[in-house]
Amino acid sequence: MVKGEKKLLIQILHFLLTKMNDLKKRYYLNKFSSNVKVSEEYEGDEEIIELLSKYRELQADFSSYNMLLEEKRQSVPVIYSLIIKLRKLRN
Repeated sequence: MVKGEKKLLIQILHFLLTKMNDLKKRYYLNKFSSNVKVSEEYEGDEEIIELLSKYRELQADFSSYNMLLEEKRQSVPVIYSLIIKLRKLRN
């Protein structure tokens, strides 16, 4: 392996390992936010149109619930730190 390639490989591995949680989250969210591709012969079918509409509604719901979940996850450490501070004040 040439030195330049080795250095590049190390940089890529460093990036992947330091961003692992973010990359996992992006992968997970992408699975549910991807649009379904329908072939042209079925695009005009009423049942397909209805199903795609329902699918998009469910995607929007998923997105909303995911945002709420992230807000809750971010508030939990704040709540725990407040509880710890209150306990310290009691003592």
